[in-house]
Amino acid sequence: EPPSLGNTFVQVLSNIPGVRTRGVESELQFRPIQGLSLDFTGSLNDARYTDYAGAPCSAEALLAAGNLNPGQNGIACNLTGKHLVGAPTWILNPAVQYSWNLPGGATSTAAADYAWRSWFYGSADDSNLARVPSYGLFNLRWSFDRNIAGHPLSVSLWSHNLFDKRYVIGGLSTANALYSYSEMPGAPRTYGLTLSWSL
Repeated sequence: EPPSLGNTFVQVLSNIPGVRTRGVESELQFRPIQGLSLDFTGSLNDARYTDYAGAPCSAEALLAAGNLNPGQNGIACNLTGKHLVGAPTWILNPAVQYSWNLPGGATSTAAADYAWRSWFYGSADDSNLARVPSYGLFNLRWSFDRNIAGHPLSVSLWSHNLFDKRYVIGGLSTANALYSYSEMPGAPRTYGLTLSWSL
C-alpha cells in the first residue's frame, strides 16, 4: 500500500501468495490500397488474486466492520477472487496511417490512433474510492521525410490527447491518513514538433 511522505507517494512492495492472469491478445492489420494501413490491437485480461487473505482493507470494508483503527488487532481483508490492482480487463487500440509520395523523393505520412482501456482498481485494497474509470485518448501525427545528400531528414508534428480528455492514471490509498485516497491525473492535451537529421 503506498504511504504518503509529504507530497511524495512511495510504492511499498508486499507479498501476494497467488495471482492468476488469463486472456487473449490480437493484432490485426489491413492494407486496402497502397500507402494506407488500418491497424487494431486489443487484449482481454482477467487478472485476479487466487490467494490474498491478508490483503489491506478498503475504507468501505473498515467502515462496514465498524473498525476506526485498521492498525488494531492486525485487521486484514480477504481479496481472493477479486481483481488485481492496476489491471484493466480490456485494452483497445485502433489506428490508421496513410503515406504518400511528394516531389523530390520526399514522403508524407498522416496517422491517428485511439487508446482506450476499461476501468481498474488503483489501490491495493480494491477500494471503489480509488477505482479508475475507463478512458480513451486520441492522438494525431503528421510527418515529412526526405533524404538530403544521403542524410535522412524527418520532421513530425504531433498531438497527444487531442480532445484534452480529463482522466486519472491511478488512485492511491494514503497510509497515514485514515479513509483518505488520492488520484494521479493524466497528462493534458500536448502538442509538439520533432526534428531529426542523421549526419
